[in-house]
Amino acid sequence: MAPKVAYGNLPKAAAEFKAMLIHTGQLDGAAVKTGSSKQRNKAITAMIGNMGDEAKEKYKGLVDDARHQFIAEYLLDPRKMTCQGTNTVSRNSESGSATQWVWVTESELGGPKYMNDMANARMAIQSMEFKEHTNKSLAKHGIKMYHYEITKEVLKKTTTENTAATASCDMDVDAYSKIRRHMTNSGNPGLEPTRPEKKQKKDPKSIEDRSTPEKLAWKAR
Repeated sequence: MAPKVAYGNLPKAAAEFKAMLIHTGQLDGAAVKTGSSKQRNKAITAMIGNMGDEAKEKYKGLVDDARHQFIAEYLLDPRKMTCQGTNTVSRNSESGSATQWVWVTESELGGPKYMNDMANARMAIQSMEFKEHTNKSLAKHGIKMYHYEITKEVLKKTTTENTAATASCDMDVDAYSKIRRHMTNSGNPGLEPTRPEKKQKKDPKSIEDRSTPEKLAWKAR
């Protein structure tokens, strides 16, 4: 495993490979491709050992010239491979239908709320399920209620936008502990509770000065 180096620095093998390419007068993907395969492989091993998980996954997903360009960019600025910013926008649409069943009379079905056409309503009720009207008076006069299905098309559109920036760096145990305490402080991060000030001893003279004339006269006896 390649030794870890400080954030922003190149590991030894990568630095040596970079110096070799600079000596040839070219440092890009093409130069990485045609450079010494032995030195390139050492530099790649050191590079992967010092990158974060996201950068590693990105490198694994690349092939051929894209990998060589990635290595060249790492050699030019290793910090670029440990910091990443993203801004994604996704638009989604969902379509479907909602069905509602209602019991209506012939006149209601032909009214403006439903078909808005009495002729069509008379034809439609011929194939509808029906029952006696729930109102007894209307039921006595032969008014029936018909089972009518209402289907509405539903279209839902949503837009989601996410912005993120991530960075990784090496740190020692003490620095990690301090940062962890700072981030998990739910009160005022960075403000540690201070010790209460010690009470100063009272000056004996000031105590004597506060004595009443009666007390002073008693002491003088």
